[in-house]
This record gives sequence, C-alpha cells and structure tokens, in this order.
Amino acid sequence: MNSGSRHIGRSGSVLIDVSHGVFPLWHNHPDSAFTQLQDLLNEMRYPSIVSDSGVQHLDLSRFNGMILTAIWAEFFPYTEEEAFIIRDYVEKSGGLLIISDNPIVAPPINPIAQIFGTTTGANTLPGPLFITNLSDHPIFMEVNVIYFYGGGELLASFPSEEVAWDALDRGVVAVAEVGAGRVVIVGSSQIFDDFASPSFWENETFIRNIFLWILRIGCFSFDDLEGTLAKAEIDNQGVLRSLQSKAENAQSQFDLGNIQTSGNILCALLHEVDAQEGKHIEPFSAQEIGDCVQSMAEVLEIPLPCLGRNEAVALLLEISPNPLSFRGGELKVTGYSLPTPSNTTLKIYDVTGRLVRTLIEGNPGFETFSIPWDGRNNGGREVRTGVYYLRLNSGKSSLTRKLVLLK
Repeated sequence: MNSGSRHIGRSGSVLIDVSHGVFPLWHNHPDSAFTQLQDLLNEMRYPSIVSDSGVQHLDLSRFNGMILTAIWAEFFPYTEEEAFIIRDYVEKSGGLLIISDNPIVAPPINPIAQIFGTTTGANTLPGPLFITNLSDHPIFMEVNVIYFYGGGELLASFPSEEVAWDALDRGVVAVAEVGAGRVVIVGSSQIFDDFASPSFWENETFIRNIFLWILRIGCFSFDDLEGTLAKAEIDNQGVLRSLQSKAENAQSQFDLGNIQTSGNILCALLHEVDAQEGKHIEPFSAQEIGDCVQSMAEVLEIPLPCLGRNEAVALLLEISPNPLSFRGGELKVTGYSLPTPSNTTLKIYDVTGRLVRTLIEGNPGFETFSIPWDGRNNGGREVRTGVYYLRLNSGKSSLTRKLVLLK
C-alpha cells in the first residue's frame, strides 16, 4: 500500500489501484503522470489513495471514484472475481476511470473493460495523435483536441459506446452508464504527461471533465439534479418532496418536447429554493441546487425565463484574450449597464465551483468597468492552467462566462 499519510476509506476520495501492473516509480516519481493526476484531484477536493493490494479487501463504498490501470504487461490480469466486485461498485453509483493502451498493455485491464462492453488494445495507434473527432458528450466540454503520445484502439459495445475517434475512425475513448454509476475508458496511458503533450492544457481540461462526469460533480442531466437534491441539506421532508416533484415534472415535460414548460417548472423550483434558503434549506445547498439547475438548463438548452425577469438590466462580460496566456497581454473583464452597482460582484471559480478569486464585491464605482486578473487566487498564489468560470452578479441578475487559462 502506498497511501502516504492518508488513510484508505477517507470520504470524498478516489482510489487508484496499481496492483495489476504499474511500474513502482510511475506513480510516485515527482515527474510521473500519477503525480500530476493526484495534484489535479487534490485541487478538485477529491484526494487520491494509491493501493497496490487490490480491491477485494477494501470497502469500496467509501470511495467516490476509482482509477484502474495496468501499464506493464508482465503483471497478472484482473480476475473475474475482481471484475464483478468492480461492476457491483459501479452499479451502486461508483465512478470509474479505466486507463488502457496498446495490445501489449491491454490484456491485464481487459477483464474489467470487457465487463462494461469495451475491449481495449484492439490495434496499436502509433503517435503522436491529435484527436479532434469528438462527440458532444460532457467530458469534451471546452475541449477541441486530445493529445495521445500513442495508444490502443477501443472496440465498444453495449453498455459502452465510443465517443472519440482518431482520423481513421478508430475508437479511442468510450463511456458507459451502468446502474447508478458511470465509466470512462481511455486508450492511452500517457494523457496525463505534460512533458509529452504540447496540447496538455486541453488534456487537463478533458481529465477534469472526466471526473466532473463520473463523480457527478457537475450537472448535465435531470439525473444529476435528482442527485443534487438527494444530497442537499434540507431539514423538511415536505420541502424536499416538493422540489423532487417539480424536478420530475420538469423532466417529464422535457421528455415530451415541451421545453418552455420544462423551463417554467424549473423556475418554480428555483423560486421555492430562494424562499426556503436559510429556513429549511442550508444556504450552501441552496446555492448548489441553483447552480445545478442553471448548469443543466444550459447543457440541455432549456430557457429559464425567471433569470433576470422584470429587471432592466444588461450584463456583458468580455474576456480578452481567451484563451488567456500570461506570456503576453492581460485579462480584461468589462461589464456594462449595471443598474445596481452597489450590489455587484465579479468572482472567478474553478470547475468544481470553488471560489478562486474575488475581483469585485460591492460598488465598482461606475457602471462600466475594466479590471485585470493576474492569474492568482485570493491567497496570492498562481493557479493552474485549465478552465475557469467568471460570474458577474448585479441585483438578481447574473452572467457566467468560461475562460481557458494558459501559461
């Protein structure tokens, strides 16, 4: 077991199982791929736990997610017993990332991948590969290209489906939803290596999106809204049932193609959340529910007429340049026509929704303003490359824009 000072079973953690074939230095060397991956997970507030003793004797229900890899073929493959343990974990809402590669590397991991319908390492994919044939799946949000140093072809069948392909239409990424859980399978073991990837900033966004999706951190569907409501801190069962009923009705109308009606019902849900915030709903949970509804509505293109209704307000964020690089130029965020400047905030969040930097809070002094950002958080430290969100609030109106930070 290589878990350092952490303890197996910590709530909110991700298990990395290297018991079936990862060269020891690969997951603890300062320049290794796993070191970078662990840093990213820590930023997302999901610390990783590395285990080299397998999964049979662990209480997997204590982990939000799991990463399986078998990079060195001389190690023994996963067994049928382990495959069914992991499938049961996923069915009960676990998130799983399977990392495979070429035909030499693939055999140890295939007993797991195949139980979810995907065979890895069908053919060698010589690199470098710049994968641009991407589906509209949420794991590719704000991603235009994935870089593979090399890899292996994936062949997916139910319950898996291929969602990314190389220039010859060979599958390189597959996803699956099994029970209450989600699985992502990638055909390259080196997607985490920034020293090997001239497009690593997009790879990092891709990796973040994977965990947002498999850990259900972001809201991309009504199922995600249901999960957000289920975990919200609501001390009145009547209020909870009312919100769940509205969510179900909104989904029913959406499935029937009544998009506008679905948006109206979601607005009623938001109004109830506002009315109960601080009473029967904890403020943090109210914020999570509101963010989830707005995120889901944006992804599913559901109009929410209640946002900004009855307010003579025009909000505009201009981000220049975007992507932002600190090798030259500076970020400028401009807001126009703010009717209530004494109640204005401009904040930067990471992809997990964690506050990174507050640029404006209170009265900016004028209705039109421009403000630089030096790429540092509220503590004065430089933040990592990747996707961030700027949120401008004025009165009850808000506007969010995405930006990509490069260094």
